[in-house]
Amino acid sequence: MATLRRRSGIETKTLAARSGMSPNYVWRLEQGLVVPNLRNIARLAISLEVPLPILLEKVDVSSVRLENRAYNRRDAAE
Repeated sequence: MATLRRRSGIETKTLAARSGMSPNYVWRLEQGLVVPNLRNIARLAISLEVPLPILLEKVDVSSVRLENRAYNRRDAAE
């Protein structure tokens, strides 16, 4: 994403403003410190004026753990 942003001549602050995100969040995305949800990826693609799949190319998901979250069922009698 940082490469696309730089190629477009856009600063981090500008991309953040266009996509409705904080500059810190955009920086953390570029550093690989956070994983965005699909909505944020779409917002970034629109802001960078690129098709959404471009942002998903060559994404390394090897460190992503796919685990089910614990589900606490509430009693129907409550």
